[in-house]
Amino acid sequence: EEYFKNSSLAHPINGYEKSVNKILVEDISSHLDNLLIQENIKISFVGDITKSQAIGFISKLQTNLPQKSNINRQIFWDGYQEKSKLIEIDHDSQQTHISIMIPSVTRTDEDFYNILVANYILGGSGFGSMLMTEIREKNGLAYSIYSYLLPYENFGIMKIAMQTENKNTRKALEILSDQLEIFQSFDIDENKIETAKLGLIRSFELRFDTNKKMLNTLSAINKLNLHNNYFDNYIKGIRSVSKESIRKALKMKIGFNKKLIMTVGNN
Repeated sequence: EEYFKNSSLAHPINGYEKSVNKILVEDISSHLDNLLIQENIKISFVGDITKSQAIGFISKLQTNLPQKSNINRQIFWDGYQEKSKLIEIDHDSQQTHISIMIPSVTRTDEDFYNILVANYILGGSGFGSMLMTEIREKNGLAYSIYSYLLPYENFGIMKIAMQTENKNTRKALEILSDQLEIFQSFDIDENKIETAKLGLIRSFELRFDTNKKMLNTLSAINKLNLHNNYFDNYIKGIRSVSKESIRKALKMKIGFNKKLIMTVGNN
């Protein structure tokens, strides 16, 4: 609600009870008429199916479906524009949950691979990452802490998440702030960068050991129109990353001055 304020992205996927109760059958029918159109459908196949079978399935699926909708489905959101702030939500619990959302790159941004490698070093690699080392190993403030990228079609987010005992919340926030400052300057040893690149390439190769994983990757390729040598480009993109290219990308593409920090617990 806070990060996507004043946009159609600001509500939960399942909606609110008040609004759901107002939905009529006619509303659902009208929505489906505008949703189920040919230009909205992306079809991916993984498994024992021939090309002719696939063509037949697609042809049958699209029969009688209109090509376009008369509704403008554009999401009017210009990105998170507010300055960094901390919002504390009081909740009776033994632990405080901490979430940090930072404006980041889209999946098709030219600096995606730079940010991907950088995030792996920050908190995307588990043990050995900056956040895990400082928060868990050195200070024992959390069992788990991680960062990950949410690169969508028109915007991206770098998210950090952790839980800690209520009494440790302030200390955890201070360490997180310090680590983000270090990360922003990215004075990182070259060996760590090369290790991160190797780790990402190896994990990429493990994405295709089941039909489900292959289908998820293929669906993403179709959704974002990344068909042109996707697999080769991924490996090349990771290998092309350098310390200097990451520094430039962090400076130009990550909104460190627009962080949204949320805590939920006994503050």
